[in-house]
Amino acid sequence: MKLFRKLFWVSVGAALGVYGYAKFRAYARVHTPKPIAYFAYGPRLTDSDAMTSTMTSLRTEFQQAQAQREQELTDRFTHREEEFGRAHHHHDD
Repeated sequence: MKLFRKLFWVSVGAALGVYGYAKFRAYARVHTPKPIAYFAYGPRLTDSDAMTSTMTSLRTEFQQAQAQREQELTDRFTHREEEFGRAHHHHDD
C-alpha cells in the first residue's frame, strides 16, 4: 500500500513540475522584450496561436515525462520481480 501512495505522490510531483515549467515558459515568453522573444521563440501570429502552442508543448512535455517515468517504474519493478522469482525458486529447491 505504501508503494502506491509513493507512486501517487511521485506522479503528482512530476505533473506539478511539468505544469510549473510550462507556466514559467509561457510567462517568460509573454514578458520577454519583442526582439529577444522573436529571436528565442520565432514569430507569433496571435495570442491565440501562442496559447495553442504553449498548450501543445505542455501536453507533449507531460506525455514525454509520463512515458519516461512509466518506463523507469516498469524497469525497476520488472527487475525486482525477476529477483523475487529467482530467490523464491532458489528456496523451493
